[in-house]
Amino acid sequence: MPAPEDERDRQIRFDINCKTADGEKVNVEMCLNPNNHEPVRLEFHAARLFATQDIMGKDRSFKDLKRTYQIAILGNKTYFPDGDFFHSFEYFDPARNMSLGGRTRIFTVELAKLGEIAKKPVDRMGNA
Repeated sequence: MPAPEDERDRQIRFDINCKTADGEKVNVEMCLNPNNHEPVRLEFHAARLFATQDIMGKDRSFKDLKRTYQIAILGNKTYFPDGDFFHSFEYFDPARNMSLGGRTRIFTVELAKLGEIAKKPVDRMGNA
């Protein structure tokens, strides 16, 4: 990550935009010092990613919309009060514990919650 040009520059971001083999859109953002409204910003970008799909024309409809994924790797700040570093968000009715079954997802990884895990050498890590 490049050093900020100014000590007040706290919004350095790296973005990776791609599509899966099935045409699903993925946006990965990495931010060292995200601002207080980061969750709302992520929701905005997920909606924009989804809504910019082309479904115009008589041969296309809403059923043709592909899944979209907004992935945020967040550096020096935590947003969610639990101890979990990974979260997956989707449209959801909390009163009935029911998903809308939509096609947008927001994934967050809060690096500040990793602590000692992040210091473990890669060759000693597993997938369990």
